[in-house]
Amino acid sequence: MSSNDQILRVLCFGASLVEGYNSEPEYTPYAQWMLGKLRVGWPETHFGVTVDGVAGDLVTTAFKPRMSRHYCKLFK
Repeated sequence: MSSNDQILRVLCFGASLVEGYNSEPEYTPYAQWMLGKLRVGWPETHFGVTVDGVAGDLVTTAFKPRMSRHYCKLFK
């Protein structure tokens, strides 16, 4: 990657499906699956993927503090 290349950054944020929790042996965590699809669709694009999935987390209690770690300026 040259210094002129840009990276498309993606945040995969959520609960168990984002974290990768599943009982099926062939299960692929969401972020891994999504990155594969993005690379097929845009092979010349460089992707930076951040995964923040916590099984059992609730939107009403825990999402805002976790999201603020990624985008602290939005929550000040």
